Amino acid sequence: MPLYEFKTKDGRILTKKCPATGPGYPEVGTDHQVFDEMGRVVQATRVMSVPQRPTQVWKPYISSRLPRHMKGQPCAIDGKVIVNTQAQEREIMAQGGFERE
Repeated sequence: MPLYEFKTKDGRILTKKCPATGPGYPEVGTDHQVFDEMGRVVQATRVMSVPQRPTQVWKPYISSRLPRHMKGQPCAIDGKVIVNTQAQEREIMAQGGFERE
């Protein structure tokens, strides 16, 4: 059963496992009884759930497949090439005549 979020009158967000469909499914805006942090039953309103973690942000990475200190390419302190995507890494490999092991 998935976890749903509920907001109490004092602004706390609590979670509760409920069915994903059918009887017992908590519609957004409906009131339900939920256990708080102290184990007490409180009245809370179902709210739209917010993702628990931020979305993954793509970061450049250091390529271990390309030779160090390549001209025209940004390099890390140790000389390894910094690339934005695997497609960019493959393009650089193709232009330099390198093959993947």
